[in-house]
Amino acid sequence: MNKKSGFLIAAFLFSIFFIICLTFRDYGLTWDEEVQKTYGDMILSWFRSFFQNRAALHYKDLFYYGGFFDVIAQLASRISPFGVYETRHFVGALFGLWTFFIAFKLAKSISGTMAGFFAAVFLVLHPAFYGHMFNNPKDIPFAALFLTSIYYLTSTYDSLPRLPIKDICKLGVAVGLTLAVRVGGLVPLMISIILCWRIWMFSRFRQDKTYVIQNRKNIERDFSRNAIWVLALAWPLMLVWWPWGLQNPLMNPVKALAVAMKAQWLNTPVFFEGIFYQTLEVPRRYLGKLILLTLPEFFLVVLLVGCLFAIFLVIKKPAVTEKRAKIFFLFLTSAFPVLAPAILRSAQYDGIRHFLFVIPLLAVLGGISLAEFLRSRAWLFLRIFVSVAVCFSIGITVVDMVRLHPYQTVYFNRSLAGGLQHAAQNYETDYWGNSYKEGVEWVIQNYQPKLNRKIRVNNPSNNFLTGYYLEKTPALRDRFEMVDDNPDLFLSTTRWNLHKKYPGRLLHVVERERTPLLYVIEVAQPTKQP
Repeated sequence: MNKKSGFLIAAFLFSIFFIICLTFRDYGLTWDEEVQKTYGDMILSWFRSFFQNRAALHYKDLFYYGGFFDVIAQLASRISPFGVYETRHFVGALFGLWTFFIAFKLAKSISGTMAGFFAAVFLVLHPAFYGHMFNNPKDIPFAALFLTSIYYLTSTYDSLPRLPIKDICKLGVAVGLTLAVRVGGLVPLMISIILCWRIWMFSRFRQDKTYVIQNRKNIERDFSRNAIWVLALAWPLMLVWWPWGLQNPLMNPVKALAVAMKAQWLNTPVFFEGIFYQTLEVPRRYLGKLILLTLPEFFLVVLLVGCLFAIFLVIKKPAVTEKRAKIFFLFLTSAFPVLAPAILRSAQYDGIRHFLFVIPLLAVLGGISLAEFLRSRAWLFLRIFVSVAVCFSIGITVVDMVRLHPYQTVYFNRSLAGGLQHAAQNYETDYWGNSYKEGVEWVIQNYQPKLNRKIRVNNPSNNFLTGYYLEKTPALRDRFEMVDDNPDLFLSTTRWNLHKKYPGRLLHVVERERTPLLYVIEVAQPTKQP
């Protein structure tokens, strides 16, 4: 990395870090954060008690997962001056920042500094990915570590067939930490390893058939050796953060993987195309369509340009180069996770949340596509037209992200989805409770009934989402109490039409782009008597 490119990406990442520092406390809580935080504390207790405190071995369904992020986040919260969840949001955002850097490194290693910079910018400006960085304790850490694994895997291409120890160590550590967040990542990672090394073999065959034919057994043996050493390093690193996995280091991870693959234990309503489906009954197009609807237009432009440019190059110059082989590998690696749920009919819900790890790969492909196109001999006016279209779309996306703040996760593009207001009639928006924070803040500042008792507050999602803010200080605990029924105040997101549970007087609406995300309802005029 030369000084100019190093300074450029450092300045860009520092500016994003500065924005993170200014805004990480703006984001609300999400459904899973309380249990993830509890699981992290249980793992720490397991370590502190020298493995005598066994609560982490059977906590909900989380014992099926490693606790790498949760342990790191809980350790950070012990020394942070901010609240525990605010600290977790900051740590999650740092994982997102690392993903931007790795996206730069991966694209740069294939197509140069320009591609790397474009990839980092595109990923930052993917609203859903950016918004999830702050309060998604599962999918963003997994996405960050998955991309890191893909980066080090792609780097092995230059050293095949027999990898040096340093490449094995880098890839093994990255894979191990990825699995320490979600063991289900083993399947796409192993498929990626097979794809990468087989593409290398095919490329060498095209270049030198004699070499591959004569050395095929040795090459296969080296591939097997590489994979065994990577897994030998990754497996114990995964288990360090996973108490239940350690109880049976071979079979328990396999059992957890089987559970992750089936994922048939959850069957809840999913709002898609204006219809409520059960998770096991959503159309096969669910994931692919939502990825397209939530991609900013510049993604669509650069990926389309990349596809057309690739077809043109294959027709004109069909030779298999190292660069083309790596790009093809990234394309397959991003396509497989999207196609697999449709083919296998896996449970799908919460939009693209569980597949956010695909977005960095798309950003890398987009960065490479635009850089290669701008360096090509395509007509000048065409390059100018694409550049203007991308810049214009980037400007609109930045405006949208600012207007949606801190709800970038509810973004829908205009070209395919018609924007947020139109899309909200057919798809879920704030399904994870991020907007409860803003609703509670309005209540604290504006709702002042004259009572000689506490104000009874309820939400249909999870009392923790509002209780965390209403119980922060003694004064607030004296004013409010969380209840399961008969509330005075009812706060609800629009998911599953839960805001219709209690009719009453509408006090306030949390909204963005004229689209309601959360309602604050006075169920009945509170009286002085309980």
